[in-house]
Amino acid sequence: MRASGPEAFADCLTEVLCPDEDLVWIHDYHLLALPTFLRKRFPRAKVGFFLHSPFPLSEIFRTIPVRDDLVRALLNADLVSFHTFDYARHFLTACSRLLGLDYQSKRGYIGIEYYGCTVTVKILPVRIDMGQLRSVVSAPETEDAMRRVTEAYKGRRLMDGVDDVDLFKGIGLKFLAMEQLLVEHRELHGRAVLVQIANPARSEGRDVQGVQDKARAISAQVNARFGTPGYTPIVLIDAPVTL
Repeated sequence: MRASGPEAFADCLTEVLCPDEDLVWIHDYHLLALPTFLRKRFPRAKVGFFLHSPFPLSEIFRTIPVRDDLVRALLNADLVSFHTFDYARHFLTACSRLLGLDYQSKRGYIGIEYYGCTVTVKILPVRIDMGQLRSVVSAPETEDAMRRVTEAYKGRRLMDGVDDVDLFKGIGLKFLAMEQLLVEHRELHGRAVLVQIANPARSEGRDVQGVQDKARAISAQVNARFGTPGYTPIVLIDAPVTL
C-alpha cells in the first residue's frame, strides 16, 4: 500500500517517540495507514485512533482496492474509536467479512482479537459545549446578525450549510440536490435559497482546487437556470464568516 503521507508522519515520530511512556493519538482518515507504520517500528507503542468521518457500509468499503490493508492498519492501533455506534458496527462488519475476525461485547466493552492482542473499539461522540453555545446565541452580535439575515431573506425558505472545502464533504452534490429540489418543486422557485459557507481548505493541492472549481461551476449552473432578478438560489460564500 502506497502511503507516503502516513510514512512521513512515522518518520517524524521516530525522532521523538518514547514507546514505553508516550501515547500516540491519531485523527481521521488522512492517517488511516499510520498505525501500521508505527507498529512496525514500535511494537510496544500505545496507539489510539479516532475517525472523525463516517466509516462506510462494508458493501461500499470493500470496493476499495486496498481495503484489507486499511482494516489491518486500524487493527494495529490499541484503540479504535468512532462518533456513533453505526460507524463502529460498519467497521466490525468489515473486519468480519474481509478478515474473518469476530468481536466480543460485554458491558459496553467491544474487543477484537488480532495477532494475540485485543483491539478495543469504542464509541466516543464529540460533544457540544452547551454553555459556550448559549453564550454565543444570546450575544448582542448574534441578535444583530439574525436581524440582518431575517431582513435579507424575508419571505424565503432559507437553508444553510457550513462545510470545509474537502473532497468528502460533498458540497457539489449538495448543490445538485438543490437543483433537483427546484426541478421537482416549482412552488419553491423564487423562494428556496441555499446559503453555503465554504470554510477555507486545511490543505492545498489539485484535489482541493478541483472541489472549489466544481462547487463554483455547479452553483453558477443552478443560478443561471433558476435565478431571476432579485433571486439567487445558491449563495456560495467561500471565505470565513464572522458575526
